Amino acid sequence: MFFERANNMKKADSGQRVKTMGNEKKEPDKTGQSSARTGKYLRVNPGISPQLLANYDLFKKATLKGDEYYVLFHRKGTALEAEMPDDLYVLESDLHELLETSTGAKISGKSRPAGKEAVLLITDQYESKILDNYELELQEKIVLTVHCASQVIKNFFGKGVLAKDDFEVIRNVAHNFISFTDLLLEDNQGVSLLLGELIGCDYQVFTHSVHVSLYSGILACELKEHKMYDFDRKRLENLFIGTLLHDIGKILIDPEIRLKKTPLSPEEFQEIKKHPLYGQELVSHAGLSEESLDIILHHHEKWNGGGYPHGLSYQQITPFARIACISDGFDALTSKREYRNAFKPFEALTLMKKKMIGKFYQPYLDIFIQFLGRGTRY
Repeated sequence: MFFERANNMKKADSGQRVKTMGNEKKEPDKTGQSSARTGKYLRVNPGISPQLLANYDLFKKATLKGDEYYVLFHRKGTALEAEMPDDLYVLESDLHELLETSTGAKISGKSRPAGKEAVLLITDQYESKILDNYELELQEKIVLTVHCASQVIKNFFGKGVLAKDDFEVIRNVAHNFISFTDLLLEDNQGVSLLLGELIGCDYQVFTHSVHVSLYSGILACELKEHKMYDFDRKRLENLFIGTLLHDIGKILIDPEIRLKKTPLSPEEFQEIKKHPLYGQELVSHAGLSEESLDIILHHHEKWNGGGYPHGLSYQQITPFARIACISDGFDALTSKREYRNAFKPFEALTLMKKKMIGKFYQPYLDIFIQFLGRGTRY
């Protein structure tokens, strides 16, 4: 990876100054002069060229009387020796520029970027670093795409509130998901490899959101192929936005209920059922399309009625909500919970078709079953 997060950096949290020997909590450089630059620090991958790193301030971590602080090792713009220590750090605020200019840095399917690095890789850097990266196998591209997108949604749940910039990130992710879906469908093993990555994961609301979005995108493309609904690229992007955010209302659910490891009580389930309305409230200022909003609000409506929050039925339920309902149900069944194992895809689809009659729109469910069965062993 480009960087490795330092472990136990208790003085490097955002907003904290780095501890020094004096009363001033500023960073001392190696000449004894202090620097006003503060923030989080990321460990530099030793594989990045010294010529590139010479353009950035570099720091070494030191410990004094049990406290950790950072000493300026190299000032940007000055010469940097080819032989560098392994434990150099760069300020997180320099990350965006370094990622944009670094063409030699390596990523792989084993990479687990977080924070701004994950956001950049799934948005601005997606085509160059993942999608069109000839050094990555399709499996690695799937792993990185799912992981980085999940990190974006995870960050939203950590914040508890969505800002304007957050919705721009989601739009960028949705745009890149279109290209990613094209890539999957062009490869005979694409669907099988995707299932291998998604099936049987521990249920987490942020990974679930990404899974539902990817399943929905592929189903939409299949529906277009069968001339059952005309998903142009704009509609597909709206579908990805809505499904990525379909459970965002759970931010406003009491964490003791949302993160409960055992089955919910009837009272707790009634609270969970409010999340579509909470989601509509959270995104009301974002200028999302009616199609995206419809997914957030109506992905739990059942085809024959009895769903929530509005008890819609039949043609009252839009194609977008029908798709999201199928993808949501499938991923919920094939995810592992504390109180039950994950269903295998065949078991889940059999349950959806034969035991949940009336919940899903049957023609769409049949197409979903067909494409999941294409060349897969799961």
